[in-house]
Amino acid sequence: MEPLVYKHLKLEQGKSYFFTGLTNRFDHANDAFKKALDDFFGCDFEPIYIFQNMPAKHYLKENFIVVNNKLIGKDPFKDIVGLKCEELNHDLNRSKEFRKITKKILKSQDKIFLLLFTTSFLKLEQEEIIPIGPKPEIANFYDNKLTQFQLFESLGFDHTNYRFYTELQKIEEMETLPFYITSPFTSGGLESRAIFNFNEMHSFIKGWREFSKSQIIVTDYIDGADYFPHVTAIVYGENKVRVLGLIDQVLEGNSYVGNVYPSEVPVEIQEKIKKMILKVGRAISQKGFRGLFGCDVMVKGSRILFHDLNPRREGSYGMFQLMIGEKLAVSELLISLGIEKCLVSEKDFAKDFCWGHAKVKTPCIKPLKIKGEFKMGTISDPLINIGSDFAASFYPSNFLGYNAEPAYFFTTDHTREAVISSLKKNQKKYIKKLYDNGSKRPKKSDSLLTAKLMDLNLSLSQDLSTAKSDTLAN
Repeated sequence: MEPLVYKHLKLEQGKSYFFTGLTNRFDHANDAFKKALDDFFGCDFEPIYIFQNMPAKHYLKENFIVVNNKLIGKDPFKDIVGLKCEELNHDLNRSKEFRKITKKILKSQDKIFLLLFTTSFLKLEQEEIIPIGPKPEIANFYDNKLTQFQLFESLGFDHTNYRFYTELQKIEEMETLPFYITSPFTSGGLESRAIFNFNEMHSFIKGWREFSKSQIIVTDYIDGADYFPHVTAIVYGENKVRVLGLIDQVLEGNSYVGNVYPSEVPVEIQEKIKKMILKVGRAISQKGFRGLFGCDVMVKGSRILFHDLNPRREGSYGMFQLMIGEKLAVSELLISLGIEKCLVSEKDFAKDFCWGHAKVKTPCIKPLKIKGEFKMGTISDPLINIGSDFAASFYPSNFLGYNAEPAYFFTTDHTREAVISSLKKNQKKYIKKLYDNGSKRPKKSDSLLTAKLMDLNLSLSQDLSTAKSDTLAN
């Protein structure tokens, strides 16, 4: 069935368009990419947003589509369903509606740029669609954890020990509890967790994507790591690599929640990690990789253990874009066009204040109804007023959330301690602000988005067959 479940498009003559899946907490990056495209090509570009669910009114745009196969059989005007970034790419690959839209746009421009969180698993038929990011086939190659472990071994890096299985029964026969289990294609702690009993393992794997279930990686359980730093770098040519920044991860178990800057990792260990990241970048550059990548590292005593390579933008990308500014978008655009030029360095990222950001995590797995929308200031406010916060919810009031991250916040201060205290306090504060106590589905009359949606002339009571009708302006 068609995964593009809604579209609102009012395209104008004389304008060029690009598609972006950088929505919600990454929304500010699109202004930088618009300016980069405008300046480079000398024409007026406008974004078409790819949402996975209907957005809150403060994130609504004039031109947008909603793509999410998990909304098929549900109501996109009531329900919110989480979708992994690779799943979104699968949906774009098979969407006939998306192809129709792009073909119509290509009648008036010779190429369409596409911004996504990852290019892994992206297999679009039209060569005129150019992802701003690594080539999909190379991103897909390095997205596989088995490939990553082999790369770390070839570079002589210490890393978590791994074993590969295709059958759960073999794991029970060969492994001793506890251990970590993960799928080859996972990020941010999704499809990955510590296993303390085998019944838990069977239950956990049932929730994996189908293509992940036949490929299972087991790694040693490591307790009590001292630090969990993350490094972002950029490859802009063969053996041409720059580190952009090292920050600490905020984890819930082994699930990614956010980051804190500056890192508390001792400086001498930071420098060792950065040198190792440059080696990773040079190695993948020789296979044709170009663009942003990052590595997650564990530090325990004197050991530096590499356990994840992300060949894509990452959860901290919005912060790197915010701290560095437009030069990062320009560099990404140039690299995607085959121009070996990078305008940014670690100096652009460095700040003389502390900051932290985090996703608001749904407190339980059952569906919860969103109680209220909120947006507090702009995302740049905490940069202007050190010691302040920005926060925003992602979805409309009275929508019912299934496994979705509903909000985000960003804070600055003069000390790490104050930032960490704010992150803990805000996590509780915004969960309370978001949810009511029930999981009852909203009434049909409650499902209408108000204000800005109505300004866009969207009738949300229309049925899906009408919603899918072509609204491209002639």
